[in-house]
Amino acid sequence: ELHETTRLCLNFTTNGMLLNEDFLDAISGCYGQIRVSLYEDNHYVETLRLLADCRARYGVNWLITPAELDTLEEKFMRLLALGVRDVLLLSYKGSDRAMHLNAAECQRFSDFLKRMYTAFGSSVTLKLDVCWGDTLPEVPRLFQSDDCGAGDDFLSITSEKLVKPCSFQQTGGIPFETVDDLRALWQTRRQQRQPALIGGCARLPQRGLHGGHHAFIDLAAVQ
Repeated sequence: ELHETTRLCLNFTTNGMLLNEDFLDAISGCYGQIRVSLYEDNHYVETLRLLADCRARYGVNWLITPAELDTLEEKFMRLLALGVRDVLLLSYKGSDRAMHLNAAECQRFSDFLKRMYTAFGSSVTLKLDVCWGDTLPEVPRLFQSDDCGAGDDFLSITSEKLVKPCSFQQTGGIPFETVDDLRALWQTRRQQRQPALIGGCARLPQRGLHGGHHAFIDLAAVQ
């Protein structure tokens, strides 16, 4: 219905567990892209094979943590062998210190990205989560920006009809009823560049990760 009645470009992210051939056939031509999150327990290999067989438009979302680094290139090559040509590399947002890369690990990740970019060029689309901020300065970028655009270029709307600058905002959000309410909220709060008070937000000083791997900024003090 949204495809037929609006000008929206419809995309969705999924763990892939409920995708099947009938569903993919039913939505063929009605979406821009399907993005599959990669987790060890969601059988993503089978999902990627299904998407390739059904000629779906898809890419993968891959969370990069310290635990991923030792097998980073091996897993990347395996994804290419499965037909993946669009890879979004996500940074962790949260309070678990062990999930954030320290400076040395960021350098390893940066070196990997430069090797893959040199090896594959435009034949593989490599995308970086904007929340990496300035932690990967040596990696070539198509767009150079010092801000993610949350609250200005886009908004996050919850199922409870609350609006937030982005989905990582830990505040409760602002209630609204109509599209006009939503438009008014957007217009009055644009360009405030409100950070998400969570470790890993690029709007926070040093992404809220002072001192590297094991010392977080006091997010309550920032608030």
